[in-house]
Order: sequence, then C-alpha cells, then structure tokens
Amino acid sequence: MAGRAAKLNGVKRMARNVEEPAYTVVDTYASFEVRLYEETIQARVRTDGQHYSNATGGFRRIAGYIFGGNQRNQRIAMTAPVHMWAEDGEHWMAFTMPAALSREQLPAPNDEGVLLVSNLAGH
Repeated sequence: MAGRAAKLNGVKRMARNVEEPAYTVVDTYASFEVRLYEETIQARVRTDGQHYSNATGGFRRIAGYIFGGNQRNQRIAMTAPVHMWAEDGEHWMAFTMPAALSREQLPAPNDEGVLLVSNLAGH
C-alpha cells in the first residue's frame, strides 16, 4: 500500500457515539484521504432517486427495519454514514449494520424490499 497506513483499532465512532465502519487510511492528500474499508453488512433499498426529496422513502424503510420492523421486533443501533449511490440505472440507499452483529444474528426484515447484503472490503 502506498503512503502511510494507519489502522484504527476496533470501530471508529463519531460524535454522540454513532458507529462508523472500520477502515485503514491507505494514503493522505491535502483535501482527502484514500480509505480501505473492512467488510460490512448493509441493509439497503432501491429508491426513486438520489436527490434527498426522492430518497426519503428509502430512508424511512431502512429506519423502519432498525427501529423494530423485523421478524424479532429487535431495535438495531443507527450507524453513520447513510450511503446513497446509482448503479446500472438504479438508485440505492443503505445503512451499515453494527459491526458486532453477524449476518446470522440480524433479524429478517418485515419489508421484503429491505435487503441485507454483505459488502466486501474495499475503497
């Protein structure tokens, strides 16, 4: 890996104790850094678009899942950031699940449009 690499021990946390995915800094530039994120699990949904006003429905659907809208009525901690992207003409939104929960430990969503997906390590 080029440049300096700084490994974060455990899970990085933002203000107010919101968990973020763990990562290694691969390289640092004046206005940004290149990060290698560890493997994560995401709850994701298709949305009507990337603009905020079109994506709020997707946010509500995933929030419903983590606030107990699942087969165990289990609350799951909110993490940051909320991810939004376009892929093959479709728009997506995702929340990363807490690192302490494996795919097997996560309850199935009540909303079949909420997908639990393993996200491989990467940039």
